[in-house]
Amino acid sequence: MLSIENPARADRKTVALIRSSAEHLLAMTEDGSLVRSDGRKVLTPHLEVFLVGDSFMKKNVLSFPAPRDFPRPDLKGAISLGEIYLNPAYIAEESSDLPAGRQELGNWKLEISAKLVYMFIHGFLHLLGYDHDKKDARIEMETREKQLLRQLLSA
Repeated sequence: MLSIENPARADRKTVALIRSSAEHLLAMTEDGSLVRSDGRKVLTPHLEVFLVGDSFMKKNVLSFPAPRDFPRPDLKGAISLGEIYLNPAYIAEESSDLPAGRQELGNWKLEISAKLVYMFIHGFLHLLGYDHDKKDARIEMETREKQLLRQLLSA
């Protein structure tokens, strides 16, 4: 299940890109090819995505995992992963300021749409428990981000 809110009034192409990326990652989560960082599967995931502007947040992405003990009868059996807030305008503006390793993937520079997908993947992995607070965890998360970005961009 997927819910996308667009208070920033991002263009249709951006919304479609995030929708297809989210649907792909949710399908991978359902079939078990993408699991939580601790190896647990989420069989019926639900995700809420908000495309926001600078008046809401001056960041590229924030993600908030859903509390495990919060009842959601509206989801009818689905498990809420949480919420991802993306600021497409901020991501476009910061494109030249990305740290080394995040600006390029393989031999090609990321276009703005790919950077948007990359930041969405980053937020999604946080909802699955991935983090970058320690070197080993950062390497694992960045490796997974690059794998998923290649998959989504070739889909």
